[in-house]
Amino acid sequence: MLSDSALLAWDAVWRNAGFALSAAESADTLFVVLGVLLWVGLPVAGVWFGVKAMRLRRLVRELPTCKAKGVFVGQVEMKGDAVSEVPLASFLADVSCVWYEYSVEEHWRRVRVETYTDSKGNVRTRTRVDTGWETVASDKAWQSFFLQDDTGAVLVHPAGAKVEPVQVFSRQCSMGDPLYYGKGPSGSVSGSTHERRFTERAIPAGQRLYLLGTARERKDCAAAEVAKAGFAEDVFLISCRSEDEIARSSGWKSWLYPVGGGCALLLGTVLLADGVPPGALKALLVQLAAYFMLAWLCAAGWTMYAGMVRMRNRVQAAWAMIEVQLQRRHSLVPDLVRVVEGYAAYERQLQEDVALLRAGQAGAAAFRMRAEAFPELKADAVFAELSRRLVDAEDRVALAREYFNTLAGHFNAAVSRFPDVLFARVCGMKAAALWRPDDAGAVARPPQV
Repeated sequence: MLSDSALLAWDAVWRNAGFALSAAESADTLFVVLGVLLWVGLPVAGVWFGVKAMRLRRLVRELPTCKAKGVFVGQVEMKGDAVSEVPLASFLADVSCVWYEYSVEEHWRRVRVETYTDSKGNVRTRTRVDTGWETVASDKAWQSFFLQDDTGAVLVHPAGAKVEPVQVFSRQCSMGDPLYYGKGPSGSVSGSTHERRFTERAIPAGQRLYLLGTARERKDCAAAEVAKAGFAEDVFLISCRSEDEIARSSGWKSWLYPVGGGCALLLGTVLLADGVPPGALKALLVQLAAYFMLAWLCAAGWTMYAGMVRMRNRVQAAWAMIEVQLQRRHSLVPDLVRVVEGYAAYERQLQEDVALLRAGQAGAAAFRMRAEAFPELKADAVFAELSRRLVDAEDRVALAREYFNTLAGHFNAAVSRFPDVLFARVCGMKAAALWRPDDAGAVARPPQV
C-alpha cells in the first residue's frame, strides 16, 4: 500500500498528467507531455518487448535443430542453405537471391521562419534550418525457396516472416552519378540537396540460414513445408544470423527493455511532480519502482510457465510422431514386400518359360534363325527401390526418436533448474523418460511428463 506522503505525491502527479493531456498543444507543457509519455507508454512497451525477447530466447535455446528429412508438423527449428532453381535478381546489387528489399533516400535542407513569444511577452521571429533524409523509393520481393541440409530440403514460404537479411548494397551519390536517376525516381523532394543514399538487403541464394517456424503438410505431395501459421503467438523467423547470435541478442534485450521502461517510469514521475515535496516524491519513486518490478516479475513468470507448458506439449507431440513413423513403417513394409515378391515370381516364371522353349526340339531352330525379343528384366531395379524405401522408413523412425530424445533432454534440464523448477513442481511436471528399446526390441511406454 502507498503511504500517506506517497498518496499525496501520486495525486499531484496524476493531476499534472491530466493537465498535460488537456493542454498538449501548449509549448509551456512540453516537459509535462514528455513526462506522460515516459510515465505510461515506455514502461508498458518495455515490459511487452522484454517478454517477447525472453520468449524468443527460450525458443531458440530450448527447441532442438531438426534435420530436413525429420521435419514434422508443428513448431520447428532448422539450419540450412537457401536454394532456388530460378532465384530472383535484386534491384540494386543484381545478386541472385530469394528475398530482397531496397530503399532510396534523398537528402533535403529547408529554411523556415517561425514566431515565438519571449519571456517578456514580446512576439519575435527566428529562422530555423532543418535537414534530413526522405525515402523517395522502396520495394521488396521474395519467392518460396528450399532450405537444404545434408539430409534433404524443405519448402519455405517467407510471406509473413520476420526476416533478418544481410546488406548487399550501400552507396551515397550525387546528381552526376549514373546511379542517381538510373535506379532512383526522376523527381526531387522539396529542398533537395541532390544527394541520394541507396541501400539494399537480401537473402542471397546459397546463404546459410537459421529458421524458426511452423511446419505443415504440403498439399501437392507427401512432404513438409514451413509457412506463416494462423496463430499470432507463433514465431516465424528467417535469419542470416547464427543461433548463438540470436540467443545472445534476445537475452540482453529481455533485460534492457524492462530496465529502460522502469527508468522511463521514474523519469516521467519526476517531470510530472511539479510542487511535490522531495520526501513524498522519494517515497512515491520507491514504491512505483517496487510495483513495476512486481509487474515485470509476474509477466516474466507467466512467460516461463507458458514456455514450460509448450515444452511439455512438444515432448508429447514428438512421442506421438515416433508412433506415427512406426505405424507408417509397419504398413509400408508388407506392401512393398508383396509387390516385390509378385514381380520376382513373374520374372522367374518368364525365365523358366523361355528356357523350356529353348530346350524344345521344335522351337530350337526358330530361336537360332532370328533374334530373340527377350523382355527386359527389372527385378534388380524393383529390389533397389524396395531397399531405398526401407532405408528411408528407418531413417524417419531414427530421426523421430532422436528428435524426441533431444526434446526430452531439454525438458528434463528445464524441470531441474531454477526458476523453471518452481513452475514444474506447481504444475506437477516430471522429467520425461528417454526413448529406449527393451531387450526384445519393443518401444518403451509413452513418457509421463
